[in-house]
Amino acid sequence: MCGLGGRVFFGRDGDSNVGDSLLEKMAAVLAHRGPDETVILNSGAVGFAFTRLSLVDPEGGGQPIKSPDGSVILIANGEIYNHEELAKGLRSKAVMTGGSDCEVLVHLYQERGNDFLNDVRGMFSIALWDRSRNVVLLARDRFGIKPMYYNVNRDRLIFASEIKALFEDGTCPRAIAWEAVVADQAFNGATRMDDSPVDTWFQGIESVTPGTIRQFSVEDGRRKDHRYWELQVDPQPGPCTRDDLIEQYGSTLEESVADCLMADVEIGLLLSGGVDSSVIAALAGKAGSLHTFTALTGTTRINGDAEFAHRTAKMLGVPNHQVIFDKSRVPTVDEWKNLVWLMDSPLCGPEQFYKYEMHRYARGTRPDLKAMLLGAASDEFNGGYSDVLSRGRGWDAFFGSLTWLDTEKALSESPATSAWWAQDRPRLFSRNLIDHCGSTPTTDVYSRFLRWQQRDIDRYNCWHEDRTAAGNGIEARVPFLDHRLVELSCRIPRNHRASLLWDKTILREAVVRRGWLPDDIANRPKVPFYEGRGVRHTHATFVRMLAQNDAELLNLATAGTRAKEFIDADQIRDTVKSLQRDPGLGSLELVLRVVNLGLLDAMLDELPPPLVADKGNLTPAISIGETGSIQRELQGRNLEGFDVCPDCVPALTEGTMVVRADSPPGATLLISHGSVRFVVEDEAWREMLRAVDGRTPIGELVERGGVPFAQIEPSLDVALEAGVVQLLTCEGDQHAVVTPRSDKRELVG
Repeated sequence: MCGLGGRVFFGRDGDSNVGDSLLEKMAAVLAHRGPDETVILNSGAVGFAFTRLSLVDPEGGGQPIKSPDGSVILIANGEIYNHEELAKGLRSKAVMTGGSDCEVLVHLYQERGNDFLNDVRGMFSIALWDRSRNVVLLARDRFGIKPMYYNVNRDRLIFASEIKALFEDGTCPRAIAWEAVVADQAFNGATRMDDSPVDTWFQGIESVTPGTIRQFSVEDGRRKDHRYWELQVDPQPGPCTRDDLIEQYGSTLEESVADCLMADVEIGLLLSGGVDSSVIAALAGKAGSLHTFTALTGTTRINGDAEFAHRTAKMLGVPNHQVIFDKSRVPTVDEWKNLVWLMDSPLCGPEQFYKYEMHRYARGTRPDLKAMLLGAASDEFNGGYSDVLSRGRGWDAFFGSLTWLDTEKALSESPATSAWWAQDRPRLFSRNLIDHCGSTPTTDVYSRFLRWQQRDIDRYNCWHEDRTAAGNGIEARVPFLDHRLVELSCRIPRNHRASLLWDKTILREAVVRRGWLPDDIANRPKVPFYEGRGVRHTHATFVRMLAQNDAELLNLATAGTRAKEFIDADQIRDTVKSLQRDPGLGSLELVLRVVNLGLLDAMLDELPPPLVADKGNLTPAISIGETGSIQRELQGRNLEGFDVCPDCVPALTEGTMVVRADSPPGATLLISHGSVRFVVEDEAWREMLRAVDGRTPIGELVERGGVPFAQIEPSLDVALEAGVVQLLTCEGDQHAVVTPRSDKRELVG
């Protein structure tokens, strides 16, 4: 991984002194991406700034890379996994002068022109200057794993790996594109599919489209695009059987993980406890010592991620470092501002904070670790969201949900008919009416779903995975984004979709058949990284962050001129107060996005200094060896969360009573020590409370009530946290009170 920056003066030689100054400033902003070396190349008309993180050939793999005749100059960020194979296929039989995997790109370009990336396998962003044609090319890999942004006007082009580096040019706009942000589905969370082009959300800033070479004439700035790859999502009937597809998927995944191990430095793995990162651990662990890193939060402890990550690491014999985010680990104001600035995006929340801190811990404790394997991007193309979107009701219900999401997209494009699909009205017309009124019909809703997922990969996944790693001088590597794997999943014939793309069956069966993981890990149900069961504990942490120092972050976010105009500061504060009372309300993510947007807007007025990762004050971790016990290591840790099992007995705490109320009608009051703590209106939870007697296990109470535990779990969690309900477990002739710390129990008679 490296940092790329540059500028091109159109139609003139330019002032080299001005060019040098700008390039040096850009390099300083990008230094966290490449802390090992900085190189400035300035010809007058064209200048490159390059900061290097040396992973392959640390001694001889420097950049820029020049062709033997000096006519082509290239800087690149990323890895070319099949560089040796490509070098052998060169017609010129060019001799590689160094060990850089990117050197082959120069020779490929000289032989093939704009087709030079067609056979490249890897992740990359590229800036190439062809002196003979007097053009500069900017290009990205097929999925946009590696970033490239630019701003262009009639006089010049500037480009960089991160948006913040462009702001070092005083002529570059420094403004949020508010209208584009609030209208984007990725920001507003609207329940519709969106496959529109990705916007950077900054005025005048564009990103190079993945799979595209964007060419600029140095003479006059004319732009020309060459699309060298597009995702084909139309299924093609073929001779392959279901077994053939599973076998092909397994072998391709194995090759992809092997590719991602290409490095002359240490590589680690973010191990979540799910099948995706676990299978990468199984394949990568064969190559030698592999240190794995897991987020240990109240949520991951409750949902089982921390336990399964430990079990997987223990089974494979690789070290597992569980980075602890206990209830006291609340990001400070400065920490959060720095993280948002690093991200270049308002899409910054708990996931980004946890991942950034895990990377920081990894680099701080293992200085030679410069690359991190990730299990990201498997869900998007392998049916990982099918069970969630179907609400557990099967493939047909999944397709029904996709059709509904597609309808919501069509409604946004056809306002003339939208009134007929209002939430409080029965749907008396079919989707055909929308299509007839001007929206483009969707012939294959699953294909549109895949394009939406592809957009999300570029808009969110690759963006934040790159920044959270790069901020700590680490390169993120994503084996599941090998284009051969994705193409295979996207072109599975319709008759095999239900059996292979339901809940990642194609991956799970490949894993079991090859014996990479035992069945209980390979087929473990998907759980969200920090959402789902126990999400309230995560939300509570970030509500405390927003409220700290008299709501300092809210004050900063609403202080800017544009923020004052667009953000309702009073409503933001009222919402945070509501979240303080109940972190499970579900609006935290939206609040954080708006606050982050305001923070970015304020920081554009006065640019922060270049980011420097804090190598001290590391978040603590439990490093569990091959024979360690996670439960033993958890003793004394201040992790939030209650271990709720079917045999636990719920009981009201001393001084608490359940009282029927006349107002509101049918409500029940939970009164503790004479004060009303909760007004209970939910029928299932109300009946559960009335049945609590301090003797009947929760499993029996749930069964009697005929409702799933998930329905009453959020209310139970709130009551446990508030101390009006406690859980008892049997220990001989005594009861033990289950507290938020699983190791600490108070015995009562």
